[in-house]
Amino acid sequence: MLPFRRGFERIMKDVDAPIIPICLDHVWGSIFSYEKKRFLWKVPRYIPYPVTVSFGKPMPPTSTPFEVRQRVQELNTEAWQHRKKLMMTVPRAFVRKARHHPRRFFMADGRVPKLTFGGALTRTILLARRLRTVWAGQEMVGILMPPSVAGAIVNYAALLMGKVPVNLNYTANDEVLASCARQCGLQTVVSSKEFLSKLKITVPGKTILLEELADKPAFSEKMITAIDDMVLALPIAGMRSRSGKERFSR
Repeated sequence: MLPFRRGFERIMKDVDAPIIPICLDHVWGSIFSYEKKRFLWKVPRYIPYPVTVSFGKPMPPTSTPFEVRQRVQELNTEAWQHRKKLMMTVPRAFVRKARHHPRRFFMADGRVPKLTFGGALTRTILLARRLRTVWAGQEMVGILMPPSVAGAIVNYAALLMGKVPVNLNYTANDEVLASCARQCGLQTVVSSKEFLSKLKITVPGKTILLEELADKPAFSEKMITAIDDMVLALPIAGMRSRSGKERFSR
């Protein structure tokens, strides 16, 4: 994590022995690290906790701290290939966090003063179910929203459904927006009626308004909204399937 200093040179002074570069990857976050400013007394992220130990080829004793440090960094790059297998996708990490901390504060804006992880997951699933038929057969979907809770929920809904959200820049002109939509093959763009009334732009493709999506919720949707724990109890695979997840070949 830090550069090698003079102590390294003192250790190797007048020592005729090879230097073996070793890289410890993914150690930060284990119960033996000082994450959260304490040792041992914390819940591990995974059981067992995966750590990658990489050994490099022996280097001559005359190697400089810079050369050894560079080799350790190269080992760290190689270790990243192993860590990628353990990394979760954004929607899976979002669902996991919401399940572990459903009542914890997640985000807010001028309209929504406080939204918890559990509440955000519930809204995401409900919105995904409303968008299931609208986004059917589309790999990339357009989003034209300001930085807000609503905009974040639309993005999470797209990711939960296996879509690629394309957030269009509302400060761009019509020509740039049309070009982005054409290059990404966008058929629909989710936006807000109130937001569009303040802009002087032409939305490419079919415009889907959030106000219409949220209108007249079904009785079952009201029940799920009232009981967040029903959503949190669903398996992740089943949750994404119910939300209308589709598979696309990339």
